[in-house]
Amino acid sequence: MAAMTEQNKEKNISLMVTSATYGEGKSTTCANLIYTIAETGRRTVLVNLDLRRSVFKDYFNITSKFGVSDFLNSSVIFKENISKQTDHDFEFDVIDTGDSVTSPT
Repeated sequence: MAAMTEQNKEKNISLMVTSATYGEGKSTTCANLIYTIAETGRRTVLVNLDLRRSVFKDYFNITSKFGVSDFLNSSVIFKENISKQTDHDFEFDVIDTGDSVTSPT
């Protein structure tokens, strides 16, 4: 994981959280990371790629039905389909999975 120092503050940083099985805390880790990074004032976007067991709709009260699966099915993700989270003293964006996918592989 890249440390957030003054030297790399202006650089874009991408993080991916993954594991071999479900139930190991990936979603909780991502939720905590996005809160922590957004609190520093950095522009932050969470892209949910868990097409099988998405939980971020519940975590962040996302109402948009569109997301990554729609983009992968050749639809377009419009700016209004990105969920802006502003319930705190900081803000961040979430692009959720979208419609359920029967076979995400």
